[in-house]
Amino acid sequence: MNIPIFPSSRYVNPNDSIYGWLMTMTLPALALALPLSAQMTRIVRTSMVEELDRDYVRTARGGGLPPFVVVGRNVMRNALINPLNVLGLRIGYLLGGAVVIEQMFNLPGMGQLMIEAVKNNEPAIVQGVVLTIALGFVVINLIVDILSLLANPRLRTSH
Repeated sequence: MNIPIFPSSRYVNPNDSIYGWLMTMTLPALALALPLSAQMTRIVRTSMVEELDRDYVRTARGGGLPPFVVVGRNVMRNALINPLNVLGLRIGYLLGGAVVIEQMFNLPGMGQLMIEAVKNNEPAIVQGVVLTIALGFVVINLIVDILSLLANPRLRTSH
């Protein structure tokens, strides 16, 4: 018996049916997000464990600060710097993976446009798609750098 809970070979436009679009996009989103989320979870955990073992955390706890203040205000802010930088670099993985996912699930997008342009020998379109993806990668990494500066005031001062 065929139960089409998650259609994998047809795209539903969100203007036609929001529910159908959500069902169509669930599997591609999971295919992109699950490997990255596993890696990021491991990186965040390692960063938190390292930060919780620092001297300033023991001092703050010994000084009587509640644990949610110590973790929320100090530890979390310092521990998120490494995962934030890694996430910025992993965006390239997501952009490259999106091209493959679009082909696997027959989704319209820049990856499909690029592959059609390669098949039709249209180098200007291929260059435009690659330039757009590269520009997106650079902008996202700029945003990550700005967020790192906001999260860690020690990075703002130059020695």
